[in-house]
Amino acid sequence: MNIPFADRLSSLLKTDTKYVFSSGSWLVLSETVAILSSFALSVFLAKILSRESYGTYKYFFSIFGMLNVTTLAGMSTAVSQAVANGNDSAVFSGLKIKMKFGFAGLFFGLVLSAYYFIMGRPDLASIVFLISFFVPFFDPLGVYWPFLQGKTRFDLIFKYEAPLNLLSTVFLISLSSWSGQVVVVILGYLSFWTLARLLIFILSTRNIKNDSKINGDSSSLLSNGLHLSAVRVIDSVGSYADKVILWSFLGPAAVALYSVALSIPSRLGVVSKIISNLAFPKMAKQDYSTLAGTYSRKMIQAGSVSFVLAVFYIITASLIFGLIYPTYPDGVALSKLAALKSIFILPGTILATAFVAHTRKKELYSLRVSSVIFYLMLLSSLTYFFGVWGAILAGVVSAVFDMILAFILAKIFVSH
Repeated sequence: MNIPFADRLSSLLKTDTKYVFSSGSWLVLSETVAILSSFALSVFLAKILSRESYGTYKYFFSIFGMLNVTTLAGMSTAVSQAVANGNDSAVFSGLKIKMKFGFAGLFFGLVLSAYYFIMGRPDLASIVFLISFFVPFFDPLGVYWPFLQGKTRFDLIFKYEAPLNLLSTVFLISLSSWSGQVVVVILGYLSFWTLARLLIFILSTRNIKNDSKINGDSSSLLSNGLHLSAVRVIDSVGSYADKVILWSFLGPAAVALYSVALSIPSRLGVVSKIISNLAFPKMAKQDYSTLAGTYSRKMIQAGSVSFVLAVFYIITASLIFGLIYPTYPDGVALSKLAALKSIFILPGTILATAFVAHTRKKELYSLRVSSVIFYLMLLSSLTYFFGVWGAILAGVVSAVFDMILAFILAKIFVSH
């Protein structure tokens, strides 16, 4: 792709802007469709469901996310690394490994379902029982994404995912309008995307030669995936703990208010996701010591972008939030506070992506373990004393902590 001024801009920013504009444009389009689709669904559900029902909906997706920890989320990163280095067959090994470990998630889900039943909550038990059977398939089939990421085929990600995201939104809005039942919407979502991921996986991998499907080094892939997954397990606990803790302390209505307050600010974080996904293949091929020398500059650039986006939202939040969520007027101020978190997420994500791309185990373990322990302690205490305000404040403070800690760890380990 011939982009005017790309060479001059690359020199100025010391970044491969041709790669960013060519691959990034597809990724931005894909993420934009995904964000708008999921956002439209969340807005619709928040309007037609009561706070208790919407909070229950969000709670069970957090439970499902925790059960998916067993599918080795870090295996996706290992697959992307292997594919970026020419081993396309890693996608098949990765799928098999993730599915095998996913049956552990199914087992834990059945145990949790039995617990709810014994505690006299057959309604909760039945939902957990049903969603557990999706665990060995839902996340593992998504391994097509790191495969295409490793090959930098973001155009195919857009081609495959964008139509399905739109179709999914129409289907789920129609389903929720027809049934109005939380369990039906949850099962409809999981069923649709399990089948959709299977279709995309087949389309993405159909051109890989048959002999290459069995020649991948699955033992090294498993080893790398296990290390990275150990870090992601900690991450996942921190990611889903907020709604579980809020549910335990304050009930489903508080989960609904918290989720709505984060709905728009969390989508500002898509900038972090896009930049991380674009940067990963490039960082994986760079020498780490050379890459480490660019940390300060990259963090300043990233922080500047996220600061502008956050300030813009804070200024316009009263109007935007009120129009989108008229039944949640108590969420406006909470949403403004939540937007502050996005300022610090992107700079920290740049460093974390570099650690993952080069499997810097010491940095990763030190960062994730410290971050999650700090966050969970802060989340539990602030939620107990200040409710939803405390939960959101814990997220903001933790983002600052993560960014500073990542930078310190990068400097310490590089110096050694």
